[in-house]
Amino acid sequence: MKRAHGDEPYPECGLDNVVLVNVPVWECRNGHRDVQVPAVEQLHDVLAQAVVSQSWPLKGQDIRFLRKHLGYSVRHFSDVIGLNYVTLSKFENERSAIPRKLNALVRLFCAQSLCERHNRPLPTRLIPLLEQLEASLDMGHDLRMNTSSRLRRGSRSQGNSGSKNCQSPP
Repeated sequence: MKRAHGDEPYPECGLDNVVLVNVPVWECRNGHRDVQVPAVEQLHDVLAQAVVSQSWPLKGQDIRFLRKHLGYSVRHFSDVIGLNYVTLSKFENERSAIPRKLNALVRLFCAQSLCERHNRPLPTRLIPLLEQLEASLDMGHDLRMNTSSRLRRGSRSQGNSGSKNCQSPP
């Protein structure tokens, strides 16, 4: 077995556009290649931040990746964001278009969850986006109030220091 370095697609993460650059690759004489992925959890954190921060709309695979990375089942995540689990499954499997409001809600929730996971404050620049989302949502009042209160509490309790470290959605 020979060790080399190379660029390798990373379909195991569930995102079709991820390529690992200059990673260790073990090559057998028969042509089999085995990629060594160091620090998988940290890599997935970086990928999650990139997905939340991307400027284009989320795709189904993006939502599925974020949900799984945050440790949610389809049913639990759908409850948290106020959707029927069958509807969420249709979005994740790209059998239905993802509405702009849901795109914003998923980004905000995941940004907040990632910030909590790493003990970083939610950037205060997200509060106006949250308020715009609340004003336009057709979802239940309880979900909007619970999400808004939780996001604002996390933002205020942490202060503004360090918010530049937590990337946010556009």
